[in-house]
Amino acid sequence: MLPVIYFIVFLNVEAPTILDQGTTSHVTVREGATVNITCNVSGVPPPRVSWYRRSSYNKHSAKEKIGNDGETLIIHNISRFCDDIYQCVAFNNIEPSASREIRVEVQFPPEIVLPNKRISQYQGKETIMECRISANPQAYSAWTRNGRTISAADPGITTPKYRTEIYEEMQYTITISLRILFIDGMDFGEYRCEAENKLGRDREEMILSELKVPTTQASTTELIKTTPRWIYRVDNVNRPQTTAPRVHHNGNGLRRPNGQQSFHHEPEYDNQETEGIQNQDKTGTKANKQKPPTFEKKRTPDMGVRTGAQEE
Repeated sequence: MLPVIYFIVFLNVEAPTILDQGTTSHVTVREGATVNITCNVSGVPPPRVSWYRRSSYNKHSAKEKIGNDGETLIIHNISRFCDDIYQCVAFNNIEPSASREIRVEVQFPPEIVLPNKRISQYQGKETIMECRISANPQAYSAWTRNGRTISAADPGITTPKYRTEIYEEMQYTITISLRILFIDGMDFGEYRCEAENKLGRDREEMILSELKVPTTQASTTELIKTTPRWIYRVDNVNRPQTTAPRVHHNGNGLRRPNGQQSFHHEPEYDNQETEGIQNQDKTGTKANKQKPPTFEKKRTPDMGVRTGAQEE
């Protein structure tokens, strides 16, 4: 038999570790530059480094994987939208993995956006002008008029004429509102929103114009007086009739007689145009058929009102 040979092998493994030396901690860069972020790691076997990104403005946002694996992440032509927190994660199948967060801050000059370039208001009222400013860092911002600062971008600035309020819209973006109270004739004109930091400055103009109170003019209306003449028409004119229907007064007007006839009283006007419109049929043309008989009122000594059929 062959002798049995034994070998003792020592396997040395080491969980990943991120070294402080050579690892980027915080980066401040101007917009448009190229940024290199490095994560220096050690471990046996050599760890694999992956990169992730999450919002620096919303701490509860989910992270997303970016770029290729490696100890260095390169961002070309960086913009303000790359201003976030970046995380490197080192893993070599030996628990636990190692990670490090790196803050990348992008600075840029001010940019001003006016929601309205021109607004109007009446004298004696008040108005609000808004100016949206994006900048990093936020330095000087103010409303000015004729070269004079009328309201600085500081909380609590209040005067008898002006009030200032500041709203944070999003990361590096604020809105400065200027409230003008009790507007008079001297308040109308051009206003300017200005902003400045170490990287540049920007400004935009807004016009406040006066609204005139509308004046009402008396209008004359020509009235045409017409006298209505009541005509009573029989609905069922084809039914033979030996005697004229009798119509009685009940104190409130005429009452329907005891028969199959029903009476409609419609006003007829002396105006020829109105009379022509009343004689139009449903198609909009004047009726060419013979008009139905009408009844005019006759008073007799022993009866109420007697009607007799007549052709128009």
